[in-house]
Amino acid sequence: MVETMIILDNTKSLSVLANDRTNGLGQLNVLTAFCDEELNGIYEVELTVSTKEKYFNLLSVGSILKIKLDAVRGEQLFRVYFISKPINEIATIKLQHISYDCSKISIAPFESTGAVASVNGLLSHMIGSYPFTLTTNIENTSSNFKLDIPRSFRECLGGYEGSLLDTFRGEYEWDNLTIRMLARRGSDNGVRIAYGKNLTDFNQEENNENTYDGVLGYAVVDEVTYTASTYYNKTGATNPRILNVDFSSDYESGEVPTPSDLLAKATTYATNNNIEVPNVNITISFVPLWQTEEYKNIAPLERVNLGDTVHVFFDKLNVEASSRVVKTRWNIVSEKYDEIELGSTKANLNTVLNETSEETKKDILSNLDVDTGYIVEELEGLANLITNGLGLFVTKDVLIDGSMRIVLHNKPNVADSEVLYYIGANGLVVSTDGGRSWNAGFDSQGNAYFNALSANIIRALQIYGSFLRFGDESSNYIDVAPYSINNVPQGVSFDGTGAIRMRPQGEFNVSNITNTDDVLNSLVMNLDTSSHPQISIANYDNNNNLQGNGLEMHTNLYNSANNYYYNEIKIDNYTTRNGTKNIGNRILMQQNSTNNQLQINNYWDDNRTIQNQILMTNGSLSIGNYNASGTEVAGLFFGSTGNIILIRNGTRYMLRFVDGQVLYQQL
Repeated sequence: MVETMIILDNTKSLSVLANDRTNGLGQLNVLTAFCDEELNGIYEVELTVSTKEKYFNLLSVGSILKIKLDAVRGEQLFRVYFISKPINEIATIKLQHISYDCSKISIAPFESTGAVASVNGLLSHMIGSYPFTLTTNIENTSSNFKLDIPRSFRECLGGYEGSLLDTFRGEYEWDNLTIRMLARRGSDNGVRIAYGKNLTDFNQEENNENTYDGVLGYAVVDEVTYTASTYYNKTGATNPRILNVDFSSDYESGEVPTPSDLLAKATTYATNNNIEVPNVNITISFVPLWQTEEYKNIAPLERVNLGDTVHVFFDKLNVEASSRVVKTRWNIVSEKYDEIELGSTKANLNTVLNETSEETKKDILSNLDVDTGYIVEELEGLANLITNGLGLFVTKDVLIDGSMRIVLHNKPNVADSEVLYYIGANGLVVSTDGGRSWNAGFDSQGNAYFNALSANIIRALQIYGSFLRFGDESSNYIDVAPYSINNVPQGVSFDGTGAIRMRPQGEFNVSNITNTDDVLNSLVMNLDTSSHPQISIANYDNNNNLQGNGLEMHTNLYNSANNYYYNEIKIDNYTTRNGTKNIGNRILMQQNSTNNQLQINNYWDDNRTIQNQILMTNGSLSIGNYNASGTEVAGLFFGSTGNIILIRNGTRYMLRFVDGQVLYQQL
């Protein structure tokens, strides 16, 4: 056991602890201790300690330890975020660099231009007072940084698209309460790692999929696309591979990007991002020669730190590559690197934000075994979301039985994360609100729970649900909804140029509609407002959807005690005047307890009074002609007793047949 770290009194302020030169609450003896650091990524320590250690009981989640690392980084503050249950009296402690505390600091919205101004703006818009400082040596004075909503300090540094890191690029260096946003971290001291010298093991992966010879810049401003006059060819290739880069975020509304300006941006981008260099990731194990006796005089030249460029040689396997140190594992106890990874730096604290080409998206889709069709848009959206979206952190919890539960989370600390994936023996569950509720998942029995499912084909023995929709949801579709939406009972409906609805309260509706949802024709079978069965066939005009003509068939309850009904058939022809629906003509057939009748009516347009009428009821027949005021001016009536009445100019006469002559009597 080696004394390597000091437990500090975390009730004191961070500024006091950063300058503490005492032994704090005590020096902690650990069994193992490793520090993992990644360019623009994790900066954590994991250690094991005996539960019998003198100061073990002083440790808790939130404790702050001062840990001595290498000569370059010196002593750094780390905060405990996880303590495992002891196994064989050995506990595992996980700590994060004190800079992770920035995830609890809120930054108010603001906008600025240039790297220096944006860094200063971040500090001046802190909600509250904190001891963290932020500096930069990036000379960008033109790019615009805009914070639309309050976010945490660490998230502003590099936790979302549009963050400082995304806007100005660069690489972070963490030194206790000091954060440096550097144009480039590390240096090239000509350090060689070679077989036969200091290389003991390696694994190389080289990928030239994302290498390019040139850049074509473009921007979309106010829905207008502007393109550079030509592409910048960095390698001078005859058949260059061109990367399309969107510079829209560099322009405000109303600005007009010029071709020459876009070309200049493309040139700068190609130079800063080494577009022609393949991604080479080499995980190596090697002897740190600066710690050996024979190299002590040239130790400064042989030392390797995060961000440095090194040159790896292995003649037997034809490996020769120059790359940067992007991740290290420092053994705190033995004071040496156990592992160094060389490769490409991340462009974001949470993930790599790739500039994904259309070809890359097509490659992703081609690997999915589906046909082109309805699902393609969804797949393209998913591919874009994954390739350009944020990444996840991984936390592995060892349970008491030795099994492991994996938590994927979108922030460095699980407690600060909104997106959580819990994976265990029983399945996987997803939350987007930090675990307060769960959105989707599936269990080990094959039961899945999703908010939405897109598929070309769905095969199922049974489907249970409240709402089904088939077809093109924008215009033509079939709905099945056996519940109410906005207090409107739903059923089976088809919408497009027509609609078929079967609602659960007993209605069947067939409609022909326009693209503005105006009904042209309809057939309805339902219960009317008095809960009586009816059939309605209607034709509508285009004036406020007023009915043009229609047929209605009713069965109306007359006497429930005697189960006595009367029925009615009504055929109407309507006219429209001044936006008002008027009955022009009607044929009415109805039957009730005392009356069976047939009416054929012609109406005046304005006041809907009868103009002409044929009426047959209770064995009588009448034919009448009326004026606009409703007075019968001419008519003929045949009574059930055989009497005949003639109306002339509003005067009624009784007609009689006597000895072959027609006699009339004024009534």
